Order: sequence, then structure tokens, then C-alpha cells
Amino acid sequence: MPIDPEKGTVILAAHGSRREPAANAIVQEHARRLQEEFGWETVKATFRQGTPTYGEVLDSLSVDEVTVVPFFAADGYYARIVLPRELSLNQRYPQMRVRFTEAVGNHPGIPPLVDQRVRQLMQQFHLSAEQTALIVVGHGTRRHALSSASTRALVEELRKFGVCSEVHPAFLDEPPQLKEVFRALSRPQAVIFPFFMGSSYHVLQDLPRRLGMENLVDTPFPAQATRAGRQVVFDRAIGSDEGMTSIIAELAAHGRSAQE
Repeated sequence: MPIDPEKGTVILAAHGSRREPAANAIVQEHARRLQEEFGWETVKATFRQGTPTYGEVLDSLSVDEVTVVPFFAADGYYARIVLPRELSLNQRYPQMRVRFTEAVGNHPGIPPLVDQRVRQLMQQFHLSAEQTALIVVGHGTRRHALSSASTRALVEELRKFGVCSEVHPAFLDEPPQLKEVFRALSRPQAVIFPFFMGSSYHVLQDLPRRLGMENLVDTPFPAQATRAGRQVVFDRAIGSDEGMTSIIAELAAHGRSAQE
């Protein structure tokens, strides 16, 4: 049964970043909006890299029941393994009822949100669907079989929407790698879409460097450049989109995972 949002406590759990404070600020902003605009009594952001950490956030609360929303693109290694393990380190954990939702990246509202975002980019940078290839970049990892699943599912949905003539998945830590996918494109225009929740090192520095576009490192996104004769647009992390707050709110109110 859904928790009344006016009486519930929500933990918004993100990876976070020590290098890029903006990544953590995005999560704090969603937490603020979730409480002030969507009516939850208490909302706490917690981070693997940042404060409060997973291992201490529950001990700062006096409630007996919380709903944890993993602010991750995938129900993979961090959402399924690291987060529950480190939350269990809280002293109050055995006395609390801790519910986990699916990761935000699995929510059915993500593909329409990304589709809308990409269409805005196409208009802003005067790109045509026929001449543009879209690369959706996820982190991926060999440590968990589900880490790439949400990225691949998103790509399939975007292909149905017809936002670009080509839509491809690419990953940082598993094949197909971003550089290989980019090299194989047949279109003269490309959009690099980071399926990441935060404006982290990966988004701001790693992705441009992997394509040999150091001039875009730490550039405010969206940004445009030319590589190998191709017009390339880099977008910001999807987690910074304001529409993400309503997805978090829906998960917190209705979504329950098998970890409950």
C-alpha cells in the first residue's frame, strides 16, 4: 500500500562526486523539491561520495520507516549491492523498516523525458533527424548483469519514437565502447546523451576526452563541437532535468522493489 507522502520519509540515494560538487547539488535540489513541492514530510539525500554517506544517513533519523529511492540510471551494482550493504551499517537499521524502490533509470517516464530533451537539442542546434545519430552513453560494468539493461531498454524506446535516424547504446566500462560506436557512425551529425544522474567527472571530463575533444572538458553542457568532420552535440546528464523530480515522487509513493 502506498505511503501517504505527507507522512513518509524518503531517502534519495545517489553516487555523488567528490570532484564535482554540482553532481551532489543536483540531488539536493531534487530532495528539496520533493519535500517542498511534492509534500513529503522528510527527504534526505545521501551519497557514496559525499555527506551524509549511506552508512550514517539512517542514524540521523528518528522515524521507524523509510523509502529509499536509488538515484541511479540502472538497477545494477550500486543500486542492488552497494547501497543495501552500506545502509545496513547504520546502527538503527535493524529496528527500521527500509523499503527500496527501483532505480530511477528504470521508470517508464524516462524514455519520454529523454525524447523531449533530445528534440529540444535538435531544434537548438539545428540538427535534422535524418542526418543525426544519437548515442546514449551509460556507465556499464561487468560486476552486475543488469548494469547496462536500462540503457539498452532506453535505446529501444527511443528508436520507436524516431527521434533520430540512428540510435545506439555505448558504455564506459563494457562494450560497445563510446569511441568505437562513434567511429562507426554513418551520419554527419551526432548527439552524445549521457544517461547519468549527475554532472560528474564522467560526464564533464571523461566523455569528451574519450572522443578526443579536450576543448569541451568542463564546458557547460549542452555544447557543440566538430570531430572528424562531424557536428557533435554533448548534452548534460539527464538527472539534472527538472522532470526527474516527478519521477522520483512517483517511485517513492508507489514503487516497491523485490528488496523490500
